[in-house]
Amino acid sequence: MEKKKKGKILSNRLAIILIGAVAVWSLILGLVIDGYAFTLLGLGTIAAILIFNAVVIVPVVHFGIPTRVGKRIKKADGKVVILHEGFDFVLPLIDDLEEKNIISKKLTTKEIKTKAISRDRLEVFLVGSLQYSPFDPNTYIEREPETISKGLVDAIESEFGKVCGTKDADAFVKSRTEIEVLINCVLRLKRPPHYFFNEATEKSKQKFPSLEIVANKFMGKISELANIDIDKKKADKLSPKKWKLKELEKEGEPESKEPKKEEKEIDILAFYRDNTTRISLILDLLEEQQPSPIEKLYGIKVAIFRAAKIGFSEKVQKAFEEERSAIAEMKAAEVRFKKKKQLLEGYIKAGISPEAAVNLIETTTDVKGVERQIISVEGSHSMDLLAFAKLLGGGGKK
Repeated sequence: MEKKKKGKILSNRLAIILIGAVAVWSLILGLVIDGYAFTLLGLGTIAAILIFNAVVIVPVVHFGIPTRVGKRIKKADGKVVILHEGFDFVLPLIDDLEEKNIISKKLTTKEIKTKAISRDRLEVFLVGSLQYSPFDPNTYIEREPETISKGLVDAIESEFGKVCGTKDADAFVKSRTEIEVLINCVLRLKRPPHYFFNEATEKSKQKFPSLEIVANKFMGKISELANIDIDKKKADKLSPKKWKLKELEKEGEPESKEPKKEEKEIDILAFYRDNTTRISLILDLLEEQQPSPIEKLYGIKVAIFRAAKIGFSEKVQKAFEEERSAIAEMKAAEVRFKKKKQLLEGYIKAGISPEAAVNLIETTTDVKGVERQIISVEGSHSMDLLAFAKLLGGGGKK
């Protein structure tokens, strides 16, 4: 693909050189022969070259960065000149728009696979996909694609690791929807909903601030944006009475006389689970207004993050399988022990000596095995074996 681009640029330049040569030759002929036709031909050719070289076309869903003598062209405010899709003009023979400087604004899909350690020290993984596209060309062109990709992965890993450490692995792997919404908020909002707890805490000077303070902060933020028209149904969904926070469920109850326990951190995943509808609405309303810190840093627009799967790593999965196998073996051993115990009680009750009963139990696995053991010990314990035969319900050997 890169060879094709370079070949196209080279062919365009060769065409300009050839046309230029024709123009110069026409002018020379016009001067030597004193013919107006050749002079006009030469001047017309030069004009055509200048126009041809001045017109540039940026493809649909792309933007271009022209260069002047190999350097990007900057405006008075220091920002780089950006050409948007369609026809545009540059200084002929001085400015250039190379294929490598025509950048696609189409969505880029990045596969995400990361892992973290849960509260109970087990390794869990997250598999998903992230879609984003250039939004601020001036910022975007200052970053290498690899830098942007790594920065996005690091941001997801960081948030995933934070919440993973607050839950045991078994409960965490069941929180795919909450984690998906949480990561979308971190990547697409200037301030994710759970960040408001810090502000509300500072205002109320409480570890767990009033739910109304937190909810009103959400509403206050939205009401600041005059260009957002929130209909009655949406406004009702975002009302303070609709928000849920399990740490405040006992608010209003008489204080216990027992010493207060140390307060825990707010359960972020529970907050996102209990308020998914409201948080998703905030995400839809606010994401177009202001870029998130990571979007601003890289000059991109994050379209969406999708969590495909959250589960245990291969190492942990193998350990679980071994544990399940060990538990199954323990249960089987317990069943065998109970069966042996029942047989032993039956043998002794039937008059078989303890030694012979134990011998029979330890060496018998099925009915045929029992019969073989009867034959093998028949010589020294004949009376006991007759009693054992009666125990089997079919009478003994005679």
